[in-house]
Amino acid sequence: MKKTSIYHQPSFHYLLDSEAQEETREDYDDKQVVTEIMARCFIPTSITTTSWESFHFIGHEIRITEAMDCYGAVVWPSALVLCYFLETNAKQYNMVDKNVIEIGAGTGLVSIVASLLGAHVTATDLPELLGNLQYNISRNTKMKSKHLPQAM
Repeated sequence: MKKTSIYHQPSFHYLLDSEAQEETREDYDDKQVVTEIMARCFIPTSITTTSWESFHFIGHEIRITEAMDCYGAVVWPSALVLCYFLETNAKQYNMVDKNVIEIGAGTGLVSIVASLLGAHVTATDLPELLGNLQYNISRNTKMKSKHLPQAM
């Protein structure tokens, strides 16, 4: 009895090739999304006493003040991904007049984008982060949003 490996069968190589092609396409799509998201970030060239970053979503420049002394006062990559998703899927997931609560809002970037998309937003976080959260939300949504977001 002769043993043969399935790896030597031509049909299996075809399956591997199509799977590899699919993974390559997915990797390419993922890289495109990452490139698109990172293109929205602006890192200032001058050094100041206030740490901030600028992002572009929904046709607005959003300036976020950060603090390096607390994990809740920095913009996390997951916030960028969610903002990108909300913006690129705005028609499918219409946020206008919807109620949104963000728990652990940190710097408030996602809350700001949701507000700019027309949602009623309540952003929450720890007491020590509320000052910066309120500042970022007010600075980026005042006179720009249909509903003024709340931070608590």
